[in-house]
Amino acid sequence: MRAKRFLTWAAAIVLSLNTVAFAAEAAVIVQPGVVIGGGNNTAEGPQYSLAGEGEAESGQAVMIITGDGEVIKSGEDAAGETPEGQGASAQEGSSGDNAGQAVTEGASGAGVMDAGTTGAGAAEAGDLGTAASDPAAESIANRNTLVATSDPDIFYINGRQIDKTRPVAALTYDDGPHPPVGNRIMDVMAQYGQKCTFFMVGNRVSARADEVKRMAAEGHELANHSHSHAYLNKVSAEAVRQEVAACNDAIAAAAGVRPGLMRLPGGLKNDTVMSNIGMPVILWNIDTRDWKTRNSDQVTAEVLNNIKDGDVVLMHELYNSTADATERIVPELTARGFQLVTVSELAAIKGVGLNPGQIYYSF
Repeated sequence: MRAKRFLTWAAAIVLSLNTVAFAAEAAVIVQPGVVIGGGNNTAEGPQYSLAGEGEAESGQAVMIITGDGEVIKSGEDAAGETPEGQGASAQEGSSGDNAGQAVTEGASGAGVMDAGTTGAGAAEAGDLGTAASDPAAESIANRNTLVATSDPDIFYINGRQIDKTRPVAALTYDDGPHPPVGNRIMDVMAQYGQKCTFFMVGNRVSARADEVKRMAAEGHELANHSHSHAYLNKVSAEAVRQEVAACNDAIAAAAGVRPGLMRLPGGLKNDTVMSNIGMPVILWNIDTRDWKTRNSDQVTAEVLNNIKDGDVVLMHELYNSTADATERIVPELTARGFQLVTVSELAAIKGVGLNPGQIYYSF
């Protein structure tokens, strides 16, 4: 298995052959850590169908591309034998009856097959498999996988169809959760089929767990903005680590999803911060200054006059004026053809690996 073993916590494996056919109108369920059934590859049939309503035909194939750019091609289809070395989801060299068996999706959507082991079957609901003690595996719900189709311009990520010919961007909201604003943001995202990222302050999470659960349930990204909104460039290395860990723990306890991304309060950093943060750091390249103006017209204009493909927009989940602006920004960007995605999705779509201790402004 050699280098492929790292897929224990990152990738879904599908075993089939030739080209893939998706129903263009059907949303494909492609949750990180879940193997997508293709054809009649289990005794019960596929738990998740590539075509939404029906099944992928025997002999069809999918190609999976992880957020790190790793391309995983299928072995022989489920009716044949699994080639040696392809046993990530079935026993090596065994017949395809077990090939591509789907992992049971847990409450966090993070059930994971132990890639590279023999015939393990499906993981328990919510189980992180053998990599559960691995912090990277615990953030698997924020890992993203691109699934290619026969059309080179169309692929799927986290159940959404993405068109490479149209622009993608990430709207991000700091300092929540704050239900009066956050729920309005999610309402308009849901209305237009868009997603965003919430960078949350850990000590605000437990009292507002219902909102955080909704974020996770609706496919938005739950991310870390420290536990107490401390300026991390003014605290010790141990305090940096504690702020990060406590926020991650609070979000995981509330929603069953462990963040994979961090945004520094105020964007403030130094060498101590960067060497102890232990997560990819997401900043921004469009600053709406909504915290200062509290003016929806100015916030709306800042976004609509400047946004382009690959941008990361900074807003705050604290102000009614920001919710007002979002309710104008989302429909207008949708009309312009923008696909609003989470930050992790944006990185994966652009083929950018997200590495701990590195800063990203846009993609």
